[in-house]
Amino acid sequence: MQNEGGPASVPARIAQFRILGLLGRGGMGAVYRAHDETLRRDVALKLLPTTGDEERRHRFLREARSAAALTHPNVAVIYEVGEDAGRIYIAMELIEGESLRQRMDRGRLDPASARGLAEQIARGLAAAHDKGIVHRDLKPENVMITREGVVKLLDFGLAKSGAVQSSPGGAEPGLAKTETLVTSDEGRIMGTPEYMSPEQATGEMLDVRSDVFSFGVVLYEMVSGVRPFRGATPAALLVAVVRDREPPLRERVPDVDPQLASIVDTCLAKTPADRYSSASAILGVLGQRQSTTHSGAALPPTTTLESAASGTGDRGRRPRFAAPAVTVAAVAAFALAAFAITRVSRVPPGTPPQAAATTTSDAPASAGTIIRLADLAPSKASVPGAEASYRRAMQLLGRGEDAAGAKAMREAVTTDPDFASAHLELLVLATYNCPTPLQTARPHFQAASRGRSALSERERDVLDAIEPAVLDPPDLAQVAVRMHALAAKRPNDVEVIQMLAVAENKLFHFDRSAEAARREIAMDPEEESFATLILAQDLDDDDGSRALDECLRRNPGAQDCRVERALKYEALGECHELESDARAMTVYAPDSATGPYLLAAALAGQNASVDAIRLALDAKRSTLPPAVAERVKARDDVELAVWTGDFASARSGLAAFAAPAPAQTPSSFDRVMRVDVLWESGDARGAGDLAMAFVKEAPAMPRVERPESDPLPHMLARARQGGALSEADYVAQRDAWIASWRRRLDDEAWTAAAPVIWALAFSYPANEADARAAVERLPSFGGAPPPIASRRFWTDDGPIGELLLMGGRIDDALARLRPAAHQCTLALEPIRAQLRLGEALEKTGDVTGACSSFATVLSHWGHAKPRSLTADEARAHAQKLGCALAP
Repeated sequence: MQNEGGPASVPARIAQFRILGLLGRGGMGAVYRAHDETLRRDVALKLLPTTGDEERRHRFLREARSAAALTHPNVAVIYEVGEDAGRIYIAMELIEGESLRQRMDRGRLDPASARGLAEQIARGLAAAHDKGIVHRDLKPENVMITREGVVKLLDFGLAKSGAVQSSPGGAEPGLAKTETLVTSDEGRIMGTPEYMSPEQATGEMLDVRSDVFSFGVVLYEMVSGVRPFRGATPAALLVAVVRDREPPLRERVPDVDPQLASIVDTCLAKTPADRYSSASAILGVLGQRQSTTHSGAALPPTTTLESAASGTGDRGRRPRFAAPAVTVAAVAAFALAAFAITRVSRVPPGTPPQAAATTTSDAPASAGTIIRLADLAPSKASVPGAEASYRRAMQLLGRGEDAAGAKAMREAVTTDPDFASAHLELLVLATYNCPTPLQTARPHFQAASRGRSALSERERDVLDAIEPAVLDPPDLAQVAVRMHALAAKRPNDVEVIQMLAVAENKLFHFDRSAEAARREIAMDPEEESFATLILAQDLDDDDGSRALDECLRRNPGAQDCRVERALKYEALGECHELESDARAMTVYAPDSATGPYLLAAALAGQNASVDAIRLALDAKRSTLPPAVAERVKARDDVELAVWTGDFASARSGLAAFAAPAPAQTPSSFDRVMRVDVLWESGDARGAGDLAMAFVKEAPAMPRVERPESDPLPHMLARARQGGALSEADYVAQRDAWIASWRRRLDDEAWTAAAPVIWALAFSYPANEADARAAVERLPSFGGAPPPIASRRFWTDDGPIGELLLMGGRIDDALARLRPAAHQCTLALEPIRAQLRLGEALEKTGDVTGACSSFATVLSHWGHAKPRSLTADEARAHAQKLGCALAP
């Protein structure tokens, strides 16, 4: 492997990076594929040529500082900047895909595709411009397109912050001086002549409008297949850029969208004042008519504020309560009380709204006639404007624009509080959630029932089928019975088949749920996102993952599939893959909090800096209403305090969430976290008392729908360990919890859920004898070693792994502890799982692995305030093994 600067070979390693191969070379250095052996991921590693040129060295570092200042899904991520043995390096996101140049080499892009890609380029540039950064080398080679269709801007090697003075006299605010075009030592042009602005070509002061010109050149070339300016030599080309008027785009491509041609004309104005003021201004014009095809990676908002506030953005999904941890499903979940409506896409994003949706579907659909959301008409509203809002909502929901659709439907009932059809649709939206939020669903059920006489026969059928879901407790079995009857009556109604799949899924009837999902896909194969989500939950791990991958291959904007896959990555500790999906979410659903929060979780799982994680959390909150965002910030501050071992601040922050709210499941998450922070910081008695208070209030709280969402077993264990619950009472209540689930589930559901129910019940053993007795009691189903079960139940692996470790089943414990220790989250449990993983590795004789796990614990909590029991144990084990630890 040869260095660009001479014959010296590149070493096999740079810092913690193992060099795997050359990716490419450029004026700013060579880029290699490398493996980060600390964070276990491949990266693109850029190395500065070792020429001794101090100016080039400073320029290289400026690239890193400029790019590292940007955190945006359309800008390649800078992971690390460093120097090793005299070599300066930048570790960057490794982007699997192709460059825009490679895409254009296959032929010019159709205007719709060009528009979609241009919008993403503008988003990345806007992020830079908002920070006063001028890219100064925007060209197709520096635009990568991932396999998912996400644009990534590369190589801010010529970038200079507009806030930095570049000459003795100083630049004007917001401006940056052009580098010397031809250097004396190399005779090469700084920048790429074909894409330079006139002011860059003539060495004048630059601001962000220089990038606007380059953007216009790139867009012109995407649409026409040729560049607007030509010259036989670089000098002649620069003269053309400065002097010549480009051939009008409409002459080269007569069928081009006039607005797109106008954007190009404005960008290519010779005088900066005649161009758009920044990439944000371009984005505002592009956004006036978004592409509805994926070919340009269109950006429909596909999650609502309600799902965003919960941190999931999913529909019909089983919530995952990692017993001691606050997971993605729990983050800001208190907001569900106020914002609890989500929706699935009913027709492909590219389907145009129908001119008139007037079908009432009072009679069963005839054979072959598929009834979609946009085919349905409402009952008559009594207030002008309400029906228009309803129809707009149905069109938006049918196109997959969930946030706007849900908002429009709420506007309909705000305009006319007695509008029965709108209340029914909001009821359907609410009952897709799991568990059904009664405080949200029941008022809509009551309003729809009052207006029953105005509803169509189909609407009355749907209302009757949903009714058991709003009982207290909900009768989910009866919902499924009624949904089967309704599906038999209306076999071609897509919404009805979706409701059937959700009902069976909530009952753990995975085969029946999968059958309904396949039926939906057969009915409407172009829109498979929600159905694939259900399939992925119902199938075994590998088959479910393949279904999600295939869903996203066909439709990278399928938010249901991407969220489900991301949550699997999160739980399995595949944080690099989670990061990729999270960044894609922020592109396809920029108004959703889901992507930014999952990005924060992915960064935490990769031990990123607190500042980087905080930026992602800030982006999450920017999508929420101010009142919600303020409370979410308090939770985010607590999570960051826990992650860094500042338990004193975490305890103080959690006090704000101490008041019980029996009607709101989210209070359970807050209280569990408070118990665990008390326990971790050495206050066993306080943790036990608080857990016991929860146990006493549990009978009055809403019944959860899934065992892995129920914090009661964990709270029972903490109450017992803290001395607030006697051994006899603990055993009685634990066994009563198991029995309650056995009564609730039919035989089919019990077979599916029992291994997980038993494993959760016996987690957190008091000692090894207790653990061994528990492991012996765990039943074995189908010959599979308990409690290893399908990921249909997304339990937290840490407590189960600890149970198996203490019970002597080391191999099974390792299978659980490895993903738990690398789970992508800011919660406590991964750090605790690292301790148990280290203990398990120690028992197998893997001293190196054990020391690495103990070191990870101490890097987080080694200096915890006031203390960390987990860190104390890790330190004791490390000292016993003679591990070399950082001071």
